[in-house]
Amino acid sequence: FLQRSGPRADQAALEDAFRLTGFFFTRHVYEPRGLDPPDARAGFLTALRRHHAAGKAIAGE
Repeated sequence: FLQRSGPRADQAALEDAFRLTGFFFTRHVYEPRGLDPPDARAGFLTALRRHHAAGKAIAGE
């Protein structure tokens, strides 16, 4: 989904991918170091949701 050709990722696939990577970041990076996940990650997800809600393709055309 990172390339312009081929199938595009839908919102559910992106949410699943961020949930999965978030699990591993939390388990192996944030918790061992006593850190909270960065606000930028949540902000990026919010921006993706808004972009999707506006009916725009997630992978640019």
